[in-house]
Amino acid sequence: HSGNIVIETSGKGIDFSANTSGSGTATSNILDDYEEGSWTATFSGASTAGTYTVSTTACRYTKIGDTVNLIVDMKNITTVSAGSGLLRISGLPFNPSNGNEAGSVILEFFDFPTSVSYAVLRASTSTNGLLLVGMRNGQSDIQFSVTDKTSDIADIFGQITYKTAS
Repeated sequence: HSGNIVIETSGKGIDFSANTSGSGTATSNILDDYEEGSWTATFSGASTAGTYTVSTTACRYTKIGDTVNLIVDMKNITTVSAGSGLLRISGLPFNPSNGNEAGSVILEFFDFPTSVSYAVLRASTSTNGLLLVGMRNGQSDIQFSVTDKTSDIADIFGQITYKTAS
């Protein structure tokens, strides 16, 4: 196998149980799932998807066990036909199992909704995608609308780590 370690039995992997030294309760010390690759992010509206093109996407992921580290890199998001409703980013390589995870995001050419201090990416179990959420001081969070994109040279760059069921 050209120098690679190949584990051909399901449920087997590299066993790290001899190195357990944390104060938590370990449920598994076997590394049996590692994957990395690219994925295609899709920008759309929740009520009406619309059609958008992205001139450059360099979206990548690394999955270790049930943890996915996701990079979102979408440049020059151009409106072909406008969508409506809340902004969605779909096409995730693995569906989130919990909607509580949030990650960092940098936006270019987006209007921030009223009273929003900063924006985060949030994993969504209901859409199996990402939401763009504005955090507000002393108020509940607010989701960005697809119409908050103000230019055809809008960019989204972010990173989020989330848990998946698979």
